[in-house]
This record gives sequence, C-alpha cells and structure tokens, in this order.
Amino acid sequence: MRIVIFGGGGFIGRHLTASLATAGHELVLPVRDREKVKNDLILLPNTDVIACNPANIQSVLQPLDGADAVVNLVGILNERQRGDFERTHCEFVRILINGCIDRRIYRFVHLSALNAAAAAPSAYLRSKAKAEQIIKEASSIRHVIVRPSVVFGEGDQFINLFVRLARLTPIVVLPCATANMQPLAVTDLVQILARVLKSGEADNKTLSVGGPEILTLADIVRHTFAAADIKRSLIGLNPASSYLVAAIAEYIPKVNFLSRDNCLSAKIPSVCGSVNDAQELLGTLTTLDAGLAAMFAPHTDAAYSGLREHSRR
Repeated sequence: MRIVIFGGGGFIGRHLTASLATAGHELVLPVRDREKVKNDLILLPNTDVIACNPANIQSVLQPLDGADAVVNLVGILNERQRGDFERTHCEFVRILINGCIDRRIYRFVHLSALNAAAAAPSAYLRSKAKAEQIIKEASSIRHVIVRPSVVFGEGDQFINLFVRLARLTPIVVLPCATANMQPLAVTDLVQILARVLKSGEADNKTLSVGGPEILTLADIVRHTFAAADIKRSLIGLNPASSYLVAAIAEYIPKVNFLSRDNCLSAKIPSVCGSVNDAQELLGTLTTLDAGLAAMFAPHTDAAYSGLREHSRR
C-alpha cells in the first residue's frame, strides 16, 4: 500500500515506519522539520520524507494524493499555548478526515489514548475523545482507533526521561507515583498498527491496548533503574503534592514534561479493563522487564543507532 504517516518522525512513528518499509509498503512521511529527522528516515526503502507545515492546510493535504491509507500518530502531552490540544488533536484530525473523504481514501488508523472521554478530568483526554468523535462521524471512512496505555521502547521519552533525571541527582522525586499503568512495548504496538492497516478485522472499532502487567509509576521507575543499573533513592509524591510540583514546573522555562493536566490524567488508571485488545490480537505480549532488557542491552545493529541517538537528543 501507499501509506501516509503523520507523526512518522516521532518515537512511535520511527518504529512503525521501519517496520512498514521493511514489509515493502510505499511510505510518505510529512514532517515539520525534515532536516532534523531525514538522516534516520530517508535511508529506509520506499520512504519519502517531505517537509510539511501543519499550519498550512494545503501543505497537510498535498501528501494525501494517491494514498491508500493514512495513519495519524500526531499528539502532544502538554500545551505550550492555550488551545494547543484543540488545534493538534481535533482541528488537525478534521483536516485529515475531510482530505481523505475528498480523495476517497477509506482506511484511516488513528492513535488515541486510554480513558479518552468527553467527561475526563484532563483537557488532554477530553481533546482525544473529541478527535475520536470527529473520526467516527465520517461514515465513509473505514477507521481504526487505537488507545494505548503508556508506550515504552528504544528512543522513547518516558523511560529515558527517568534515566536522565537519575543521572542529575542522587534522589529522584516522583510525582503521581501511585498512578496505575499498563506499559506497552512499542514493538507490540507497531505489530498491532501494521496488522489493522492491512486487514479489515478491526475496521470501525476502538481498540484498548496495554502490556501484560499493571504497575504503578513508581514500580515502572524501580524496574527501569534496575535494568539500567542505576542506584538512586526514589521518593513518591501523593496526588496533592504532585499537583503542587506540577504547578511550579509549568513556570520553569524549557520544562515541558510535567503539568497539572498530566496529574489530572493520572487520576484515572491507564489500564485496559476487562478486555485487552493487544492480548486478543497478538497473544503473547512483551513484559516490562523484557523490554527494558532490550533497551539497555548494547546494540551493534545499525537499525537501532538512529533510534538510540534520537533518545539522547
């Protein structure tokens, strides 16, 4: 297929692009900053990396010409300016959906988030729910909405964040330490995305996907430190203290990894509930320890070099 992947230069996008290119698909990757990602992506077979200005509708729509399918991985965890969630998660999706309808592109795969709901406590989750509704209202589009828990793997900004913090201080203070999550390996998520792209088994469905274990954030960090051979003290903050620290962090320049909205999202366990569609689709899932072992093992394979370098930037 000819597949257009928005967000292909990000963490999940790089893994998905590598997998789909290897499988022989023709890929188009519209990216905001082509110079930043081209060295990692342009060497992939059948892959065209093009500059795209998301503020320019024609720049967004032009790559859709001749496509068989569109994948949207674009998303942000925090707003730099008020309205960023609406613009990034909702308005952008509406442009893509309308572009697909005009060009008769009938397969659309969208990455959302567990617990997305109109009445969710955080603006992030509410905007994700609104984007899902925009997609569902386009009745001519065969869509698949994938709702993952937290995703980890080579080049992520989750596990690697805690490793960087640990290297700065002997004591790591952890907000939202008791938040429950179901960490999903990016390799498993990529398998799911690739599968629903080429088969019709999940058309017009919303999939909740997570890993095989439910862990608190504190547990995840402890497993990370063990895998990376990092010996640090960990102090977990309760919800009230976490919210206060987040409020302060929002006013520190260039600190964009913790906000009060993140704390509100963490109030709801990021778990699949009674049905984990990842388990249904793949059967065996990667445990956190197995995934961490792969992340911190020394790699000589060139396929990992770009991802690892991306994680350091």
